[in-house]
Amino acid sequence: MKRVISLIMVLLIAAGACSCSMPSYDEPIPDLPGTPGTAEAPVSSAPDGTETYISDGLPEKLSLFGAEIRFLCSSDPGKSEEISAYELMSEVVNDSVFNRERFVEDRLDAEITVTRSKDPAAEIAKQVSADENTYSAYCLSASLLSSLVFDNALTDLYTLEFMDTDMPWWSGKFNSEAEVDGSLFLTTGSLSLSLLRNLYAIFFNKKLAADYSDSYPELADLYETALGGNWTFDLFSTLGGSVYTDLNGDTYRDEEDLYGIGFQNGGSVDAFWSGFDLNILSSTADGWFEPDINTDKLFKALDMMY
Repeated sequence: MKRVISLIMVLLIAAGACSCSMPSYDEPIPDLPGTPGTAEAPVSSAPDGTETYISDGLPEKLSLFGAEIRFLCSSDPGKSEEISAYELMSEVVNDSVFNRERFVEDRLDAEITVTRSKDPAAEIAKQVSADENTYSAYCLSASLLSSLVFDNALTDLYTLEFMDTDMPWWSGKFNSEAEVDGSLFLTTGSLSLSLLRNLYAIFFNKKLAADYSDSYPELADLYETALGGNWTFDLFSTLGGSVYTDLNGDTYRDEEDLYGIGFQNGGSVDAFWSGFDLNILSSTADGWFEPDINTDKLFKALDMMY
């Protein structure tokens, strides 16, 4: 069976993922020209306009000889563009992604193409079962791609000559958690927009905090409370629960009233797995996994949230 290189572009909590398909060759792969050098990729620009760089660690004259690198992504309307941009739009994130793609193409003498599918799972199943070489990489959800690890369809990233997972654009924390028996089949990093787009955060209304700060002094400076290590779930619940106004005067709590805490959707509750420092699995000494759920702590967390 053809192995697929799997690069997951995901969040540490929940995310989008990317997995890559290793091309097959009828003839031996030619020796790649060039010797290890100091070729560099741009990272950011200083205030004076001077570009700063970090070495990509690749041979200076590394070339893919115009090869097409094909990515498979989801075209689900509910999911934003993951790793590519259609065109320049005078928007900082979009244009940075667009320029990044052009830079990589020039750097490696390659052509990057992105296919967006409404049913990427079917596309992956077709490629794996038919031993085809349609896509070079999958940029999809971790939940979808992780199942391919045990289908023997993914390549161990640690075995790739030019794949350095210690580079700062990969997530070392994710890599250490995702290792399976000393191998890494999924990874995440700044290539994936989901890594930042889907991060969980709490925002607060400064005016509302000021209005209630006489009764709850902590609201006067929530930044200091958080930075001082005093931002706990108990305090979050107390402060947020203290804010309520029956705006429509109907004596019922409904969507027209003012509340101190609001969640965008039920999925946001997932963040509290990390917030309460709850595990699901942990690694064993032999590189495998075992259930690691502190049920007493889990139920206490559920009671607090409820």
